[in-house]
Amino acid sequence: MRLAVVFGLGLVAAAAGAAEDPREIVRRSVEVFDRSDSVLQYDFMERTLTREFDADGRVKKVSLKTHEVVMAAGTPCRRLVERDGKPLPAEEQREQEESLRKCIEARRSETPEQKRKRQEEFERRRKRYQKAIREIPDAFRFRLEGEESVDGRRVWVIAAEPNPDYRPRDRFARLFPALRGRLWINQQDWNWVRLEAELTDTVTFGWILVRIHQGSRVRMEQTLVGNGVWLPSSMWLWVSLRVGLVRSIRLEEESRYWGYRPAGSGQVALRTN
Repeated sequence: MRLAVVFGLGLVAAAAGAAEDPREIVRRSVEVFDRSDSVLQYDFMERTLTREFDADGRVKKVSLKTHEVVMAAGTPCRRLVERDGKPLPAEEQREQEESLRKCIEARRSETPEQKRKRQEEFERRRKRYQKAIREIPDAFRFRLEGEESVDGRRVWVIAAEPNPDYRPRDRFARLFPALRGRLWINQQDWNWVRLEAELTDTVTFGWILVRIHQGSRVRMEQTLVGNGVWLPSSMWLWVSLRVGLVRSIRLEEESRYWGYRPAGSGQVALRTN
């Protein structure tokens, strides 16, 4: 009995030590993130505000669109419901509803082979960043900054700086040596509650030379929608990039997600809280 008690206390101490190791916390959170496919089981609303800027930093274009996203046989169909904060004109609304209906009906009439190919292509695009995400525990050096309460839940706050010994394996992971950030990780289930990241240097991709400039930033937040399922509530990014030698893009984009319901359970609410 005494040996069992000592052994049990040893396990508790080891678990507590692991919980205080920021790299181990991040590693477990990446495993949870990697396994998550819950978004495929929900319909939801998405509102995206996009601002495009010229070379002098002046706003040259603003776009605000709200979509209903419906999961149909494993992949999304989208319906535009608002533009610039206003409902669509009656004729365009009917066109969007008809387009959504046709999208759903087309899924129902697919052959098994057509369905398989569609779902495989969607999964390939959806998970194209997963390989890079799996490299996160090796790509950074982590520091536990403390604990906070977010929406009544205790989270670890972990800062990440590039690991100078790391060599990227996935092409998207080439961002990591020029990236620093911070993670808010739920202490109960290891899910990411919030993520912030910033490029500290310019990164170049591909033969057409896409250059993502220093100072580009991203912030993501997730919310618990029930039954242990966490899904995105917001995504914000500021990006400055050049495509080839002539095209420069500077934009700020903020997306909000709400009204999550099990796929096929009915129309989601249009308005946010």
